[in-house]
Amino acid sequence: MNEAESDELKQSVEQFAWWNFEHHPDTDSYSYVGIEETIEYLDSIVRTQGPFDGIFGFSQGGICAAHLLARQQQGDARFRFSFGIFSAAALMSDARYAIPLDSPLPFPSLHIMGEQDALISVEKSRALASQFANPVLLVHPGGHYIPTQKEPRDAWKAFLALQSAAVRA
Repeated sequence: MNEAESDELKQSVEQFAWWNFEHHPDTDSYSYVGIEETIEYLDSIVRTQGPFDGIFGFSQGGICAAHLLARQQQGDARFRFSFGIFSAAALMSDARYAIPLDSPLPFPSLHIMGEQDALISVEKSRALASQFANPVLLVHPGGHYIPTQKEPRDAWKAFLALQSAAVRA
């Protein structure tokens, strides 16, 4: 595939984001645009297709998933998750949506991060994990993806088995 074909393929792939960003050149900062619509959309999914025991998110979806757990902890009754799994996820960077916590989030959590992730560094993933009372961390040698090798799969299975047992108890 030549460069022109590669560019054409990239442009033809539909991309999805939970929210967009607005750049503020005066402060060289970004704010989120559309997050409230995302939360309303997820609320409708939970109401019509739930309940769900846990929540999983990758990248921006992981940021959103953690935000929903924080909202739940602050009393948002629309969400009733028991645990969270976050892959290549970080804290919200828009201060308007930061939820101050009096204590770490009590939900069991699994945090998957890649040592070579150029988008969400291990440090940013660890910062998110630090918001949870007893986070389980899985660091893989790769980049910005969900690892599928045996060791990560075994870690997923073990975490989900614990959560399944807790939900059924």
